[in-house]
Amino acid sequence: RRQWLRQALASLYSMCAGEPGLLGPKLPMVLAACALATDEIKFYVHHHGREELPPNKSKAKHNAAEFEDPTVPTIVYYVDAFVDLLEKYEDDILAYHVKYLQTTDVNGLQHALNAFSAECGLDQEPLDVFEDIISACENASAGNRALMETISLNWMRLQVIYCSQQAPFQPTNVAFKNLAARLNLISQHAEVVGNFKSTVLKHASLDMLFWHRPTFLAMFQGAVGSPTPLAMHSMAMAKVCDTFAYRTSRFLPEERVHIGSQGIELATQVFSAMAKQITNMCQRVGESILSLKSQLAPVEAFKLFQAQRDAAAAGTAVNPSAGGALPGTESIPANRNAVARMSEALVILRYLCMAFGEHEAVRVFDSVIVPREILVRAIKDVFSALVLKLCRSESGMIARPSQLLSRLQAYLHGFSLVERYIDVNVQELIRTVMVHHSFSTTLEQQKSGVEAEPQAMVMVDFVAKWYTEFVLRKVVDGVCFSPLNGSFITPPVAGRTGPFAQHFLSEPEIRALVTLLGPYGVDVMDHHLVNGIGRHIVLMKKILAANR
Repeated sequence: RRQWLRQALASLYSMCAGEPGLLGPKLPMVLAACALATDEIKFYVHHHGREELPPNKSKAKHNAAEFEDPTVPTIVYYVDAFVDLLEKYEDDILAYHVKYLQTTDVNGLQHALNAFSAECGLDQEPLDVFEDIISACENASAGNRALMETISLNWMRLQVIYCSQQAPFQPTNVAFKNLAARLNLISQHAEVVGNFKSTVLKHASLDMLFWHRPTFLAMFQGAVGSPTPLAMHSMAMAKVCDTFAYRTSRFLPEERVHIGSQGIELATQVFSAMAKQITNMCQRVGESILSLKSQLAPVEAFKLFQAQRDAAAAGTAVNPSAGGALPGTESIPANRNAVARMSEALVILRYLCMAFGEHEAVRVFDSVIVPREILVRAIKDVFSALVLKLCRSESGMIARPSQLLSRLQAYLHGFSLVERYIDVNVQELIRTVMVHHSFSTTLEQQKSGVEAEPQAMVMVDFVAKWYTEFVLRKVVDGVCFSPLNGSFITPPVAGRTGPFAQHFLSEPEIRALVTLLGPYGVDVMDHHLVNGIGRHIVLMKKILAANR
């Protein structure tokens, strides 16, 4: 049933979105589809998570899978899409119904009235009521709620008159049925013209989700991580939070603010979870790139050549025709799981970014939420934490600058994919993060002798501190300068462990370090090194003074 409903909603939405002029004549069908969809959602949220199935009073058997359907957010998405479509073309729809009331409805009512009068006759009182209805239809205008309500009230008066026991005919009269059908149609058109927004919400409101927030969040969590269009449909879960305030009664207006504020919190939570999922997918793409880099042809070729050399030294050369390494084997990834993970991440990332880029701002109650701002903040926070995670380890050791730069470039490529779908300058965000990590906010505290808090330290603090300790303490521990290499090196000695100077002080590593830190970071490192050298000079002066 839900599969048929999703297909019907998709076909109807595709037709109406492609030909907006059909929204006027097809409005009853659109409202009926929205009502059917909201009833299905209401049925699902009422029974989701229940241990016992609802009582079965018919011959049809209940299936537990009916109450654990991960595709329900698609129905929510199409209901919300229809509401947006109706709001976008509201003026055109109202113009169609106003013109219909003024012409077709008036002519149809006069024709049905003449046929009814010829068969059953008309008294003066119902005749005056009919004249009032015709006059209201001829003077119809969009938004004139009072005038349109008179049509419904006059139709109710006619029902009281002609359905009483004193009526000169039976309600089964054919002429009266035709007249009643025309009046019902006029009443529906008048309701649309008089209060269009209320009519739409009556058929397409999802405010009942407010009372089923655990199910609401479960539906969202199942959609946001799906590598299907469901991920894009998760945006509708945040937009429906705007309808929660309509759940309040006019007799308790104080509830509106309370429920509306909870709707804002829930929408913010949904947007934050979507932004977090986008950053997680960007990180997964970066991890996959690093994994694939380790399987590049030069790396694999070196392993194969080394294996063949060892086999030849042992006298057991590998014969390619006997199942050994064939030509081109080094170009085949040794592990394709990274490719599969990256493909799935790219699909989820595309759908989520398309959802974020579809709406520049979303109004929820009395607030306006900008999804891009939430995404920008999430990217900056996640990349900042990623920089700290990659540059140091729990043992206090830092990564080689060239390796750190390579890893950050891989992750930067993953985050840059967001620019394909959303107008967000990711390069500028990353540059802002790197400037933040190259400008030490604790430097002034250290100059004044105040110990800096670990939470306030950035990448340059950890790198400068480690390099200062390495240069000033490890130089005397077997480290020497090599004119051939143009840098400090650690000579190969049996049993030596720990970091090697050439891994951190060679020209390529220093270039990578300067690229990472920038001018601000180099200034911070210069301050740390000069202070360390100054302390050693003071110590040397004390030793010389004591041994004169």
